[in-house]
Amino acid sequence: MGKGIYSLLVLVISCVSFSAHAVECRCDTVRVILNFAQGESAVDTAYASNSERVRDMMSVLDGADVATVSSVSLKGSASPEGSLARNKALAALRARGCADFVVGALSLPVNRVEVLDGGIDWMLLRHMIMNCDEDWRHDAVAVIDNVPELVYKGTRIVDSRNRRLRVLRGGKAWRYMLQHFFPAMRTAEVCIGLTIKPVEVVEVSQATVDNIPENTQVCEYKTPEADNNISTSPAPDANVGYTESRSEPMAVDRHTDLFIKTNMLYDVAAVPNIGIEAGIGRDWSVGVNWMHAWWSRSSAHRYWRIYGGDVELRRWLHHRNNRSTTHSGYYLGLYGQILSYDIEFGGRGRQSDGLSWGVGLSYGYSLPLSRYFNLDFAIGLGYLGGKYKRYEPVDDCYVWQKTDKLNWFGPTKAEVSLVWIIGGRRKGGKL
Repeated sequence: MGKGIYSLLVLVISCVSFSAHAVECRCDTVRVILNFAQGESAVDTAYASNSERVRDMMSVLDGADVATVSSVSLKGSASPEGSLARNKALAALRARGCADFVVGALSLPVNRVEVLDGGIDWMLLRHMIMNCDEDWRHDAVAVIDNVPELVYKGTRIVDSRNRRLRVLRGGKAWRYMLQHFFPAMRTAEVCIGLTIKPVEVVEVSQATVDNIPENTQVCEYKTPEADNNISTSPAPDANVGYTESRSEPMAVDRHTDLFIKTNMLYDVAAVPNIGIEAGIGRDWSVGVNWMHAWWSRSSAHRYWRIYGGDVELRRWLHHRNNRSTTHSGYYLGLYGQILSYDIEFGGRGRQSDGLSWGVGLSYGYSLPLSRYFNLDFAIGLGYLGGKYKRYEPVDDCYVWQKTDKLNWFGPTKAEVSLVWIIGGRRKGGKL
């Protein structure tokens, strides 16, 4: 039966006098998804499973009999913590970072690379939400389906899809997504179009057909398949020409985070205070705080005078795979403080003899309330030293009793501060 089919094939070829070689070309697309840490745009092969995916990609390319790489297209994505504009810029930088990496790895000419517009993959987030078991999942899907990315009133932005998700169920849904879903959205997708080396089809003689064993099988070449992060699929159009995106490179955001704050515990104690803090990169910040109160009721011998401040260096504790927005979350601090005071109640007074001073370590948490505000909680333990005078008010005079030394080990700082983020919060580190 097998020999009869091959004989018929030879007869047809002979009738049409087909003596020239026929050429068949196959086109496939290799698709790879690389992951990024929050705020990062350069390809890090040591991050997550990127090294494995790059290795699989190169294995596919080396294993295929590839004549040419016909095209490379890249699309970046970002998680939705920051503003829409910053997320689009970050997605573009991720795509360009992948473009540089792929061009170098494959030694490609730049004019074969196309960088596509990216941003937040809301459909991916919707799919992940629908496949979780949380009781808020239908509410979150309704927000994605019904609330635009930006809601305008005239020319002013009054609401957003991002904000609605952030406040859903008091932030419970957002915290879950931040841990379980957002890391999977910080990606760039690489699609490499391949033209497989042509396969020649030549005339087959009857003698050749007669010598083919009956159990011979004809096999078609297939490009190796991989997992859902690297796959192959037929190219939509093998003749499509790709060109590099002509948009100018995105500039890296280098502005410094600035915060103005007031410690509400001191405010309640009638001690006005103010502080300013500046971010140093993603993980550090330095702040200066000052307080000043000068209250008295001399007829009742009440005196409340206190002024001083502290300088604090903070180290923000970000988990590499789940970084919160810049300068939010837990932190450790090292602070130094100076203090002058004069406090008199119930007929006895304590007045600092010069300036008291102290050093200590702080531990705290900064809770994001909105784009422009945080709420800081902190406690500081350390040493406070100096000298102070004991006195008693007699008539209109304050009679000195003695001078003592102050040597205090224990809590030297407590904070519940309202923090204003100048310009609004941004995503961790650079764009």
